[in-house]
Amino acid sequence: MHLAARGLVRFEGFDKYYVISQTTASVPCDLPADKLAVYRAMFNLDAGDGKPFAGRLRTDQKVPQNAFLLPPTRRPI
Repeated sequence: MHLAARGLVRFEGFDKYYVISQTTASVPCDLPADKLAVYRAMFNLDAGDGKPFAGRLRTDQKVPQNAFLLPPTRRPI
């Protein structure tokens, strides 16, 4: 949520999933190290190809290119 509040990612509903989209290629220099690590892991930036992890890639043309699908939690609220 911190990344979304900073405008770095966007969450949207899509069918029975959430789409997490990267909204910028550059991150602010004042982003805390733990948040930067999460951002880099979410979009697989340490691999050098800038694509989300395999298995999380978009499966529908309606999902943005720099995004991945996240299923909702199965826990009761």
